[in-house]
Amino acid sequence: MKSFKRLALAALLALTTFASKAEPDKAMDLISEMIITHAGQSGAYVLDTGEEALFARAWLADHSQRSIEVQYFIWSTDNIGILAAEALLRAAERGVKVRIIVDDLLIDAPDKSLLALASHPNIDIRIYNPQSSVGVPIQKRALNVATDFRGVNQRMHDKTFIVDGKVAITGGRNMADEYFDYDHEYNFRDRDA
Repeated sequence: MKSFKRLALAALLALTTFASKAEPDKAMDLISEMIITHAGQSGAYVLDTGEEALFARAWLADHSQRSIEVQYFIWSTDNIGILAAEALLRAAERGVKVRIIVDDLLIDAPDKSLLALASHPNIDIRIYNPQSSVGVPIQKRALNVATDFRGVNQRMHDKTFIVDGKVAITGGRNMADEYFDYDHEYNFRDRDA
């Protein structure tokens, strides 16, 4: 496993330099080759800093071929949230199928923006437990909390980013500035693998 971790690190570094010069198909083919060569094994690379976690997601989105599936508890409309949405939209424009599920409680995107993204033929957006935010009038939100607090409080804290069913990033980072070291006042110290 130790040698595979080193191989995974070397491959990630090679991919980042290779990516600027290679066609997306060839870059993802390198990942496929690593998977075949190490059948039955798994490898992990720890993304300690917000910058490398952001670059890894952006690179994977830009080099995806077939699918991107993402789940997040928080998706903000700050710089990180907008960059992430733009990267997914670019992938969808290339024909990549993009599936998104985000928790209802802490999504701050306007309903119109979500509907515009969801209208793209290659983008499918789902809202987890939509009782308190997206598309719910204020009166209904209050009624939901008063009559079914336990139901309203059912949250999805998953944070995953899966590309072409081959590579996944998971960890503690949500889609917001403060999870990628871009907030000017306060940043969380999260990690991804």
